[in-house]
Amino acid sequence: MVADTRAAAAARKVLAATEALEADRTVLEAIEHREDVARGLGFLAGVAATLVVGIGVVLLMRLAGG
Repeated sequence: MVADTRAAAAARKVLAATEALEADRTVLEAIEHREDVARGLGFLAGVAATLVVGIGVVLLMRLAGG
């Protein structure tokens, strides 16, 4: 009977540890996703800045008569 109680307690500890690890993994996956989104937004910001500079150069050339 005592062995069953100890085994059940050990099983609960293992289950709790497993659930904690899964929660940690979920948090890490969310952080990785957030980093991917930030990288994507950085890329889009770079593309937008390049377009703005390109359009500005074209407009300046037209104003200069080139």
